[in-house]
Order: sequence, then C-alpha cells, then structure tokens
Amino acid sequence: MKKKLSTLFYVLAAVVCLSSYNAYCAVTWTGNGDATSWHDGNNWDIDGEHRPPTVADGQFSLNDPLPYSATGISISGSTPAEASLREVGVDITIDGGVFTNSNWFVHAALTGSNATFTIENGGIFETGSQRVYISNWGTGVFNLYDTSVLNNTNTLGIFLSDKSASNSTVNLYGGTINALLLREGTGNFAINIENGKIVLSGDHRTWYANYSNNFNPIGGMTEILVQYDTDLDQTVISAVPEPATMALLGIGMLLIRKKH
Repeated sequence: MKKKLSTLFYVLAAVVCLSSYNAYCAVTWTGNGDATSWHDGNNWDIDGEHRPPTVADGQFSLNDPLPYSATGISISGSTPAEASLREVGVDITIDGGVFTNSNWFVHAALTGSNATFTIENGGIFETGSQRVYISNWGTGVFNLYDTSVLNNTNTLGIFLSDKSASNSTVNLYGGTINALLLREGTGNFAINIENGKIVLSGDHRTWYANYSNNFNPIGGMTEILVQYDTDLDQTVISAVPEPATMALLGIGMLLIRKKH
C-alpha cells in the first residue's frame, strides 16, 4: 500500500510540475554558459536540467538583478524560442530569431525596473492573444528595426504604460507592430516612428487624435501619417517626410520611371 501511495505521490508531483503556476519547476537564468544566448542550455537551471525553457516548464520571470554580467539576453538563430515568460525586468533582444510567448508579457514589471526589448534583423515576437505591457510599473523601451515584427491579437490591445508610475517608449526604426488596438494606461508613453508602422484592427483615428502629442516622427521624418482602410478595416500609423521632400521624391520616382 505504501508503495502505491508513493507512486501516486510522484505522479501527482509530476502533473503539478507541468502547471503554469507552480513553483516546483523553478526556471532560473544562471548565465553559467555564454551569459548571453537564450539557446545556450548552460545559461539555465530548470530543476537541475540545463536547457532553454519550454511552455511545459510553466510560468517564470526574469527580473533584475540576474546572476550574469552580460548586458542582455539574445534570442537568435533558426531555432525558435517558446516559453511562458511573465515578468521581465532585464534587456532582451530577438536578433533574427522567433520568440513565441504563451503568457502575459509584463515588461518593466516592477517599480523602478528599467528594461529594453529589441527586435531586429527580421526577428519575430509572437504573443498571440496574450497581454503585452510595454511598461507596467517601471521604465520600458521597445525597439523595432528593419523587417522585424511584433504580433498581438489580445482583445484588450497592447498596454503602453499601465500604471501611473510607469514610463514607456516605443521606437519604430523599421518593422511592424500588428495589434487589435493600443491601450494608453495611466502612465506616460511616447511612440517614435521613423520607417516602421503600426497596423491596428478597426478605425482608431479618434483614439490617435486624443493622443497625437505622444507620437513623434524621427530620423528625418516630419509628420505622422494615420490612414484608415475601409476595405481592410484597419488603421495604419506611420511617419513621412515633409511635403516638399515627398514632392521631390515623387519627381525622382517619375524621372526613374521615364528613364526606364
């Protein structure tokens, strides 16, 4: 009888260990590998196993300070990363890789935390229907470059600056943010756009008009352009040069067409 009870205990423990809200499957970043790469198993300790986390390992957080000396964690290469990462207070870069998160992504989660999340070199951040917070209590920065993409389908949208003490900045040097909507929150936020764009489901021109002062053209751009496509039922927010520059570009394109 004791043997049967003991077996049952271990089976139950294994089931609990797969729960997404369990402390037994402790996911810890040690930085004992190269101290930078998400994919280096030696940087992780998951109940004694040295491997990158998976969704099956359950919810975990990466808050400062972490026991590593590198400036941030990098997700790169052709091997996708998938996890249930909840609170984030450290710098993370998706460098050409793909990261799929199956939990609320609460960036700059704690009071006083400072964190930068960068997507570059064609990296993709898949958040599905989970919530995404650019900043919750701290100071959060999101940078997108080139053809990088952030995809989100949460019905509440992307939370820009959730709590009153929070500050968030989104820098679009390129790339695309796809979301159902943006949610301002009660903190401070700024969205700086150079070559990237934000694509929102539905008509968000009124929302933009209420928060237009929070949007800034950068990198030679002088105006924020907001366009609503009735056929696709989506709003696209981007930045453009001053009208005179656009006219010159138009002439240049016309000359090129004539030449060819």
